[in-house]
Amino acid sequence: MNARKLCLLLAAWACVALPTSVAQQTDIDTLREEIRTAWAKRREGIKTLRVEATIERFVPGTKDQDVNGNPFGQVTSSKYLNTHLELAYSRAGEKRWVRLHTDENLVQAKPLILKPYTLIQGFDGEETRMLLDGGLTPIPSCQVEQSETPDSFLTDGTTLLPLLVWSELDEKLERGGWQPDRMTPESPAEVVDRTKLVRFSVPRNNGWTSTLELDPKHGWAPVRWKSQLNGQPRFSLKLQYDTSDPADPKIIGWKSERYFGEGKLESSEVAQVTKLEINKPVADKEFEVAFPAGVQVMTINEKGRKHIVLPRKDKPIPADEWQFGKSED
Repeated sequence: MNARKLCLLLAAWACVALPTSVAQQTDIDTLREEIRTAWAKRREGIKTLRVEATIERFVPGTKDQDVNGNPFGQVTSSKYLNTHLELAYSRAGEKRWVRLHTDENLVQAKPLILKPYTLIQGFDGEETRMLLDGGLTPIPSCQVEQSETPDSFLTDGTTLLPLLVWSELDEKLERGGWQPDRMTPESPAEVVDRTKLVRFSVPRNNGWTSTLELDPKHGWAPVRWKSQLNGQPRFSLKLQYDTSDPADPKIIGWKSERYFGEGKLESSEVAQVTKLEINKPVADKEFEVAFPAGVQVMTINEKGRKHIVLPRKDKPIPADEWQFGKSED
């Protein structure tokens, strides 16, 4: 074949192949838009949540490690713990508030049992405020963090996570640094079928990868979410739904697993939702707590950490009043 015929053949192939590639990319972009529209519709339809759940947590036995990861000391035994969780969640634009109360709980890193505690956190669009009453501390501890997003408490480390994955997955992914606008179906045939779960790869930087299994029959609701770091599993979540209304699936339970850096199980939990109320009024008192005199507040900003002592007053302070006291220094 001479050079002229080869050039003509390549040109003809390009004319055929290029439109197909463009069409495929257009189809993927359209699919992403369809999915994110469904997620946004679910998120915008939920302004308040009241949830009660029973949770069985398991922490495997561990051996203490030094700062370099070398084991020392005695091996601790595995522990199971059943706990009851009550949660109120409210959002208004960028503002969010959450009140979490739980019975005895397990620290994830070690089989250490926490006393019952109440956690109140709020984000006003500029700052995250937190108050923890109970657990290991004899007096409430407070924290103020200057930030542009509510990552401080809307993270993988909280019991709120499964509810956020169900109700506002698009924002949850973006806050965590994932790129849902670049997610890609692993099997195009599953997308065409639309009767089974469709698995997507969701990219993120710094060695992180993630897979999402979505249900196209129920508004592209997330069913499974797994994340890995440098090929090692770090987190796995499976959600269960009431799908009596196909267009509006309701969360009824979940199972999650967390792993250490080397891929060993750190903790797991199995939860059953016993009460779920959506868009019913949540009173301001849900986000109030009485601060005892002398409570310290730790602030975190670009200049580091600073402690503030609250004035001596005992009346409840709503979570959306961002006045925690004056600095002593």
